Amino acid sequence: MKTLHKIYIYRDRENLPEEGWLQSCFLCYTITSNTHLFDTREVDKKVYEINVYVCPYCQKKMQRDQETVDILNRKCSRYINRHFFTYP
Repeated sequence: MKTLHKIYIYRDRENLPEEGWLQSCFLCYTITSNTHLFDTREVDKKVYEINVYVCPYCQKKMQRDQETVDILNRKCSRYINRHFFTYP
């Protein structure tokens, strides 16, 4: 049986708790509650749903600018490789 594990990626800030609905945008460090589904990955019998905190400004910028999307993809991939599992 497969199990779902949700991963939330955000920037650490001193004044925010590790678990909470407000975190820092992964791109610009603005405090936000908005998340963006980055990817869903299956490893063995575990399904990982990877969500990234991205503020409304950066989400709009991602819609207009492919370079911003590429930057987010690179940063998220590096973060996932360092902290969770090997990610292509």
